[in-house]
Amino acid sequence: MSKTFGRTALAAVAVAILSLGLMPGIAAAEGTVISLPSADQEEIEKLLGKGVVGDAQPAMPLGSPESYLLPKGSSMSYQVIEKDKKRAEAHKLEDTTDASLAPGWHYSVEKAGAAFFQKSSDGSLHTVAEQDLGNKVLSRFVPGEPMIVQGLKPGESRTSTLQVSVYDLSDLKKVTHSGSLDVTYTYIGAYRRDRSSGHLRRRAHPLDL
Repeated sequence: MSKTFGRTALAAVAVAILSLGLMPGIAAAEGTVISLPSADQEEIEKLLGKGVVGDAQPAMPLGSPESYLLPKGSSMSYQVIEKDKKRAEAHKLEDTTDASLAPGWHYSVEKAGAAFFQKSSDGSLHTVAEQDLGNKVLSRFVPGEPMIVQGLKPGESRTSTLQVSVYDLSDLKKVTHSGSLDVTYTYIGAYRRDRSSGHLRRRAHPLDL
């Protein structure tokens, strides 16, 4: 399967928000310091510009998903800049109400779609489904796509093969496309994010599909 099969911009948004979550309760002198790989640095600079991600910081093993996620019921508003145009975009994190995807989290992006998160038996957070309003499809992943692998140490990776089923939103009982994704999830470290209001240490754990 192509790595773009069943993927949406929503997934990139969700990964970015989770991977830039505040690092909870970590002392500055603790943890492992790993320099940001040049390939990842280049990709970040393409999207955010130079100077946003700073020096490597001490990184500890990943904690529980709840320590990174905002509380359920939270709403966020972002200003999106596309060339010379600016627009507001609303994001919400709520309880999943769909019985087939509950219990879990429902993360929605205005006019784009939604991602559905669940915890696995080891306490890690996975994306079990994505709704893409642009293409009018729902993609389900078995097992779920890793978002936060609890206990993963800096520099470590986890690999998995996901079975993907894609449904048209008009008929969620019929699979229109299916296939598999080979995923490598790597916790590359923690880095200082520079901004005008101060400095915050951030974690980065990209997915390679």
